[in-house]
Amino acid sequence: MEIDQISPALVSRMAKDLDDQVQEFFVRPIERPIPYLYVDASYLQGCGRKFDTSPKQS
Repeated sequence: MEIDQISPALVSRMAKDLDDQVQEFFVRPIERPIPYLYVDASYLQGCGRKFDTSPKQS
């Protein structure tokens, strides 16, 4: 089936068929802890000067 032969109604039906699977994915329990790193900083450069807005450690 070519992409130009897919109707909006077919796309809607396919999406509706996937709704239950997507919902199961979103409500499944997390099996183990997932480590993550959160980084919050900005580095700006303008007019030849550099600006570092990352949090400063004391």
